[in-house]
Amino acid sequence: METVQFQSFVFSYSVYGGILIGIIYDIYRVFRGRKRNEGFITSFWDILFILSVFLVIVWTIFSSNYGDIRAYVLIGFVVGFFLYERLLGRIAAAVFLYAARRLAFFLKATNNIAILPFKLLYSFI
Repeated sequence: METVQFQSFVFSYSVYGGILIGIIYDIYRVFRGRKRNEGFITSFWDILFILSVFLVIVWTIFSSNYGDIRAYVLIGFVVGFFLYERLLGRIAAAVFLYAARRLAFFLKATNNIAILPFKLLYSFI
């Protein structure tokens, strides 16, 4: 029989897992974008999201509760996800979107700098 102290530890651990799932969901929304991509890209992001959520759930359950799934563990995931979405979801999504835009700008600038010698060489030929 599990003690109440152990059950509260496992519940709080699953709430943290739900918060982590919320963070993964916001990152997923940023990379997937507002418009729907067709075909392989959509399937790739969906599968990557599902696998990452699955790994968070399995890691959380096995590291806190030795793989024992109880109702309060599942409720903890849901509570953590909704707490994250209601309290930090919009702010974190905006931060992730800003970071993704800055990263895209940096990669585009780096790509232009890296290609510049080849463009100059091509113009002389």
